[in-house]
Amino acid sequence: MKNDMVPPSSGSSSGSSAQTSAKSGADSENAAAKEEVQTIDLKNRYLALLLAWLIPGLGHLYQGRTAKAVFFGVPILLLLILGIRAGTYYPTLPNGEQGPPRWASCVYCDFPSDAGRGIQKLAAGRLYFIPQAACGIAAIPACLQTSRFNSGKPLLFNGAFAPPTRANLGTVYTASVTNPQLKNPTFDDLVLTLGGWFDLGTIYVAVAGLLNILAMFDAFAGPVIDVTGKEEGSEKQSDENEEKA
Repeated sequence: MKNDMVPPSSGSSSGSSAQTSAKSGADSENAAAKEEVQTIDLKNRYLALLLAWLIPGLGHLYQGRTAKAVFFGVPILLLLILGIRAGTYYPTLPNGEQGPPRWASCVYCDFPSDAGRGIQKLAAGRLYFIPQAACGIAAIPACLQTSRFNSGKPLLFNGAFAPPTRANLGTVYTASVTNPQLKNPTFDDLVLTLGGWFDLGTIYVAVAGLLNILAMFDAFAGPVIDVTGKEEGSEKQSDENEEKA
């Protein structure tokens, strides 16, 4: 009786070895890709997030990611500077002379306490300050000036980042103790004096804040690297190797 069993040929063994090597190669590529994601040292990500909020690009600089610090910091800070400059208000003193510049008149926090609650209060306030507040370098002095404004204290920095006087208050606050003639302007004073520059400065600073949100996310979570694309490519390569074998 003849033996019908045929011993495995050398071709099949070579094919299985090629398949095994292809899979091991794909696994090594996937491991290398995952290792690449984990090699970025974010240090203290919460501190990096805070620094990125305070000054755009500072969080990445703290992490040693200089290229990202320049990539995010330069355009965002440029938008901030342009917005602050466009929204600069030059008051007129009672004697007709021009007073010191009131920088960043388009950046202020103003949500009146007498405007109700919830959406009603939000709608009556400075909605543009919400995206502007994503840049701490602008939000901190704005909140400080608003606190002094609401408590009736003289404003600092010649009224920079301070909210305008609301018409229904009936009270005018001085901008500094050294110059009591420098009155705090109303919203109409700012719009009529600056014209379209007021809106332009407002939008510039708001866009800078929106961009800084992306920078803050990148400083906190790190870059997003597409590992799935590498895995699909390695699987396709392994399939081709199997077909050739």
